[in-house]
Amino acid sequence: MTIMDKDTVACRDAALGVVLAVMRGNVKTVPEELLLREHLAALVQTGLLAAPLPACDGGLGWGTEPDSANVFCAALRRIGRTSLALGRVFEGHVNAIRLLHRHASAELFRAVVVDIHAGHLIGLWVTAFSDPVRIAPADDGRVWLRGTLDVCSGAGLATRAVIMATNGLGVEHLAYVSADDMCVIAERRVAMTGMRAAMTGAMSVAAEVAAMAVFAGPGDYMAEPDFSGGAWRTSAVTVGGLEALVCETISQLRAKRRDQDPHQQARLGQMLLARETAILWIAQAALRAETLDAEPEYTRAFVNLARLAIEECCLRVIPLAQRSLGIACQQLGNPAEQLMRDLSTYLRQPAGDEVLAVATQFYLEAARGSR
Repeated sequence: MTIMDKDTVACRDAALGVVLAVMRGNVKTVPEELLLREHLAALVQTGLLAAPLPACDGGLGWGTEPDSANVFCAALRRIGRTSLALGRVFEGHVNAIRLLHRHASAELFRAVVVDIHAGHLIGLWVTAFSDPVRIAPADDGRVWLRGTLDVCSGAGLATRAVIMATNGLGVEHLAYVSADDMCVIAERRVAMTGMRAAMTGAMSVAAEVAAMAVFAGPGDYMAEPDFSGGAWRTSAVTVGGLEALVCETISQLRAKRRDQDPHQQARLGQMLLARETAILWIAQAALRAETLDAEPEYTRAFVNLARLAIEECCLRVIPLAQRSLGIACQQLGNPAEQLMRDLSTYLRQPAGDEVLAVATQFYLEAARGSR
């Protein structure tokens, strides 16, 4: 019996514990740009790439079944504590499976299930700055997909992908493709100050696929509340990164026997306040986003607020950690240096002002209606 056959909290924790143990042992011995390959190998080895599948398909329902919200949130935090880059790629894998589960035909999803149990990582690549992927007819009822995609996390690592593609009428669809039909555009790989291990780059697509591989209709990808509500998963990974930074700061202060200094303790107290606040926000956001009978607009508004509250918690902790650790945390190779660099980059999620305005407007209208 494999670890994925035991649908219990204990086995979920055991599987994740195995993964994280392997990861922690490699953090200081593997170059940053190669670290993600080691982490993904651990996920494949334990079968956790299949965790987002529904239980009936051999998964744990992470992201596809509402009663998994608590365990799934805890798992994302734990993965984020070990590697924000892995969390970024794994969250995209989950999101891709959710989209396929909701919008793909039964035949296509059966093929996806087989791929995932075979150890395939699915990228979610939907951004095109120029030359977007176009859908064109091919022979025997098949279709061609040709174009380029930008800002692809896990470029060169994901072996399958859900991509955005446009037909001749300008209508957007999603498509499920093999990495065998894509290649990394080396000169367009994104050079980031943080999240380097996520291997973000551009992909060139030239794929002939069965017509069923094109799925979802106009607006399905950005349909609310799933689009905004799904941001809780990214925030859960972020909280994990925040927890790692607080833990690393405490560890380094203890190693230098400075943890009893009253000024250091005052800073640590502020860091702990921010950490626990972020944990409370993400726990509630996960429950609200994954509850089937939740009011859609409320879900969207609450998750938006949670995302911004967690960002503020992180932005409070980073300078406190810098002040606590001093010049040591600016040295390459110091775990705190990479944590702060990755966390600062990962926090730059799009449209922060817009999501705050949307959330505020919802609560203003709700207050007006309650008078």
